[in-house]
Order: sequence, then C-alpha cells, then structure tokens
Amino acid sequence: MSESSFEAIRWLHDDEDSPDLIAAELDGERYEIRKVEVFRDGRVQGVDRVRENMGSTGLADQPWTSLDSIVKDPSESFVVQPMSAVEFEALWQQSQKTLPTSIPVESFKE
Repeated sequence: MSESSFEAIRWLHDDEDSPDLIAAELDGERYEIRKVEVFRDGRVQGVDRVRENMGSTGLADQPWTSLDSIVKDPSESFVVQPMSAVEFEALWQQSQKTLPTSIPVESFKE
C-alpha cells in the first residue's frame, strides 16, 4: 500500500462562503482520504471516507489535480500552502472538535 501524502492550497477569493484553505490527505492514486476546509469565519470542517460530507465540505470523486496544474489555472487564484503530516493532523483534530454532538441538549439539563 502506498504511503499517504499531504497537500494544501490557499484560495484567494472574496466569497465568504468558500474555504480559504483546503488541505487533504491523499492516497497513492491522489484520491482524498481526509479533507479539511478552513473558512474565513473560523469554521474548520473535516470529512473522511466514513463521513464523506459536512456542510459544504465533501470528498471529491476524482483524484486531486497536481498542485502545479491547480496554481496555473487562469480562472482561479490558488497558492500552494506547504503542509506536513503533523500540521495536517493538527488541523484534522481541530475540525473534529467542531463537530456537532449527537447527544440531545436536553440530556445535559438537571
């Protein structure tokens, strides 16, 4: 089995509903294993192969394009953001802290 790789891009745009940072753990064929999107308002949304969608964040059904191709796309403004496995894992853990609880709020009342 191939080792995972970690890649991230900054998306330079004015749309407050779109992520500013997109980071992914990729398999050997460049399919997303896990993806984290960070939004301007502080939201951090993470998805994986078990939970494939969260809000507007979802795993792609196609392999990630090479970073070189992404940053050369004339219709968008992307900047490569270096990311190590440790940095991705920290971002992933942050995305998991912001998950809504499945425990009803009423159960916390006394």
